[in-house]
Amino acid sequence: MKATAVSSAAISNAMRYQQMRMQSDLVKATKESTTGKVADVGLALGGRTTQA
Repeated sequence: MKATAVSSAAISNAMRYQQMRMQSDLVKATKESTTGKVADVGLALGGRTTQA
């Protein structure tokens, strides 16, 4: 099995992306808990469109 090197830039970019994603999720969760409504109605309904 060959070991491959991962650059520090790649690790940094992955961590930055993950942090941005978590921050976005936190904003959505905060909005939902404050308003009591779903933050993204289209996303919530989209999964149920095939159910009949």
